[in-house]
Amino acid sequence: MTESGKIRLIRWTSAVLLVAVTAALMICECKMRMRAIETTNPELSYLYSDMEMDPVGMPQDNETDVFVKLGLFDKKYDIDVGFVEFCAKDERINPDGTFLVSFKSRLDAMRYDDEVWADLTGYTFSVLYDIYTGAAYGGGVSVIGDVFDQDKTTVAVLGADTASGELAEMIGVADVTFAGAETPTYYISGGLKFAFCTDAGAVADAKAVSDIVIAEAQTYADAPAFVDAGADFVFTRSGETCVEYVGDCVAVYGFDGSVFVTVTLAVGIDPIVRIYPCVTADGTAVLADETTAKSVIDALNSRSLSAKIDENGRVRYK
Repeated sequence: MTESGKIRLIRWTSAVLLVAVTAALMICECKMRMRAIETTNPELSYLYSDMEMDPVGMPQDNETDVFVKLGLFDKKYDIDVGFVEFCAKDERINPDGTFLVSFKSRLDAMRYDDEVWADLTGYTFSVLYDIYTGAAYGGGVSVIGDVFDQDKTTVAVLGADTASGELAEMIGVADVTFAGAETPTYYISGGLKFAFCTDAGAVADAKAVSDIVIAEAQTYADAPAFVDAGADFVFTRSGETCVEYVGDCVAVYGFDGSVFVTVTLAVGIDPIVRIYPCVTADGTAVLADETTAKSVIDALNSRSLSAKIDENGRVRYK
C-alpha cells in the first residue's frame, strides 16, 4: 500500500471511530436523562407506569431514536426524550398510534420544522410543551375551555367592554378580556397558544414561547414597531378609525366600542379578523341592522388603503 493510501485508511478509520463514539455518548446521555426526568404535572405520571424498561432504564421503542435524530435540528424548545414519549403515549395526542412512525419518517428524510408537531397531532409545539411541563395547569397560562380542545377560537379584541353578554354569545366569542390585562398574557385554546402584549419590546419574547401575538399599540405610528417585532394582529383605541395591513399583519385603528372586532384563531391558519358594526340600545351594545352595518363598513373601506372589509365583516387584502 502506498503512503498516501495508508494515510487515507487511517483517516477513514478515525472517522468511523469518531461516529461510533459520538453515537455511544448520545445514547448514554439519553439514558441519564431518562433516569433524571421529573415533571411538575401529576397528570403525566401514567406515562412511565407501564413502560417495558431495559436494565438501565431505557424504553425499548423508537422514542430514543426520534429524540437523537431531533438533535440534528434547531427547535423552538429544548426537550428531553420524555417529551417524545409523552407525545407518543397520550391517546389524546396520538389517537391512531402513528405519531412515532410518521415523525421518524420525516426526520429520516431530513424534513423537520416546528410545524411538524401540529401537522402530526393537531397541537402546536408550544401547547404540547406547556402541557408536558405543567405550565398549562396553573403555570402562568390561561386555558380557554379544555386544554385538549382543538376547535377554533374567536376572541373579542375591541368592543368587549361595551358589548352585552348576549352579543358575545351570539357571535361565539370566548371569555377573554384584554382590557386592563397585564402583559404579556398567555392563553391556550384550540390547539395553539397566543399572547397579548402592550409593549413592543415584549413581543419578540412572547412570540418565542407562543404561536400568535395580539398587540395593543398606543397610536397608529406605533403599530409598525409591533409588527416588526413579530405581532400577528395590532389594534389601537385612539386615532382615526380605519383598518389597514402593515406588512402581512392586520391593524385596526381608533375603535372605541362602536364596533365589535374579533380575531379567530386556529392551528395552521393566519388570524381571521372580523368587524361587527354595533349600535347602542338602552346603554347596551347590539349588532347594527343590515343597512346601518353596510354604511359603517362602506365608510371604513373608503378610508382604507390596503384592506377591504367584505359583506361578512371579514378583513382581507384590497
